[in-house]
Amino acid sequence: MRAIDLQAFNVFDLDAYGSPWEHMIVLAARRKWTKGERGAVILTDGTALKMRFGQLPGAIAQLCGVAKDRMPPSGETGTAAQEMALRAWAERSGVAIVRQWRAEGNTRNHMVYTAIVFEGK
Repeated sequence: MRAIDLQAFNVFDLDAYGSPWEHMIVLAARRKWTKGERGAVILTDGTALKMRFGQLPGAIAQLCGVAKDRMPPSGETGTAAQEMALRAWAERSGVAIVRQWRAEGNTRNHMVYTAIVFEGK
């Protein structure tokens, strides 16, 4: 993603073996959205697995401006961390989320599948 011009694309499917947030940071830095321009991101996110071991993924910590070694509050889920990261990503990208869908996998890894449609502010 760092080597190509992302302006030609408006839909991104990020399935990065567990955590798409490093790619979301690259997307926020390299793709600019004009006012009213729409885009979409589809995420496969395994954040819950890392949080089960008491860690917040580094890219989520970076997006949200918190310490990488921050222990998630008791009861915080991967879904809650993903929501926090999505809000931070939208702000960083200069977009507003228009619509969002979510499905949670019933697997040991507790994958969360999310699709968002957004538009430039």
